[in-house]
Order: sequence, then structure tokens, then C-alpha cells
Amino acid sequence: MGIWIARVHAVPREGNSDFAGAKGLVVNVLARTPSAAAYRHQVEQAVNEYGLDVVELEDLEEFSFEAPTPEEFERLSALARQVDEFGGVEFDVFYTYDE
Repeated sequence: MGIWIARVHAVPREGNSDFAGAKGLVVNVLARTPSAAAYRHQVEQAVNEYGLDVVELEDLEEFSFEAPTPEEFERLSALARQVDEFGGVEFDVFYTYDE
């Protein structure tokens, strides 16, 4: 079982007050799953709990502890360690957009 990561594009459902006014959002999501298909299913369920619908998964791949950038590496590596130890799904920073 590996740790998978993708950039998830999602839109808030009507009545979602957590992302009020945003037309959509992008977030890196990590999960420990046996396959890309299992990742998709687990992440769609977790995103659903936030009152969001997945529009697209981008750059889905097994997580590598090689540093893309120092700041991003530290943040994503910490999330990957949590997923590795406790399982589940971990979300990075949510970035919303209005256009």
C-alpha cells in the first residue's frame, strides 16, 4: 500500500457555508491506498464530507519524499507521515477561486 497524492479541483455544493462565494477550490490531498482507483474513491468520499463535489483529479501519483520545493516538501511530507502512521485522508491548504 502506498501514499498517493493528487491536486483535487472541487466545487462547493449549494448551501456550503465553509466556502461561501467561491466558485471552486484546489487542494493537494494525500491518502494511503493500494491503488490509484482506491485513492479516487477514498478522496471523493472525504471531499464529499466537506460539502464539495470533485471536478477533476490532477497529477495523481504515488508520493515521493523528494523535495519539489523546501516549503511544499516540509508541509506535504508532514501530511504524508500522518497518513502513513494513521491512515485516512489528509488535506493540504485549500485555495479558493472566484472566476
